[in-house]
Amino acid sequence: MNDDRPIDIDQVGSDDSSMASGSSSGKKRAGAPAKYVWQYFKRYKDPLGKEVKRNNRYHQVCLGCQTCLKSCEVVTAEDHLLKCTSAIQRFTGLRDIILNQRAKEPTEKVKKRKVDGRVPGMAGHIISAPTDEQQTQWDKALFMLIVMCGISFNVVDSPWFRRYISFLHPLYQPPSASSLRKTWLNRIYAQTINEMKGLLLTVVFPQTVTLVFDGRTNIHYESVWIFIALLPVGALILKTVNASADSHTADFIADA
Repeated sequence: MNDDRPIDIDQVGSDDSSMASGSSSGKKRAGAPAKYVWQYFKRYKDPLGKEVKRNNRYHQVCLGCQTCLKSCEVVTAEDHLLKCTSAIQRFTGLRDIILNQRAKEPTEKVKKRKVDGRVPGMAGHIISAPTDEQQTQWDKALFMLIVMCGISFNVVDSPWFRRYISFLHPLYQPPSASSLRKTWLNRIYAQTINEMKGLLLTVVFPQTVTLVFDGRTNIHYESVWIFIALLPVGALILKTVNASADSHTADFIADA
């Protein structure tokens, strides 16, 4: 067996970090399911030819740069490969393989890798879990993006969207579509109303407020009227009315 190229092998040992090499007879050795990352390493052997391990983890030698990683575990091996120029140049698509494997990891597995709210990052950095303040800021930014771009709330429940978010920050858990529709919609609406009232209170004599309305058609081709207050500091949308089922008479406009 050639130790200098990736092979399809089973993992051995009692934990996830054992080297995945076959026996000299070519038979697969019993143990836990294979870990793809060990295809790019070989076990380090001492001068007597004995494989060396510590804390039940084998020392591993990178097939790209020949660096020995002591007591190596999966995450450490992945981080090394992502930074190893020799391995990336030698093994086509290595970086994409690692990133795709990490994106497929279930949330439970990521949580197991957490240490004091942190996980090893894709470039060897330690990534901290977002604080409560950051979580709120990111959730609000996501809500505003979806609303202002006219995107369906359901997109946040898509596994592809969740996978994309895991690339940006593996410990950020975005809100569900239900949370956006209920909690965040009501929260942003209340905040907007309070901001509007605050702006109206800033108007002092002889400044004036002009009330205007304009007609538009929504995405359902319904007639919608928009009532706007023009202030010295800008324009505020005060109210929208679905007028598709009503005759646009003077009385209707006055009542609206």
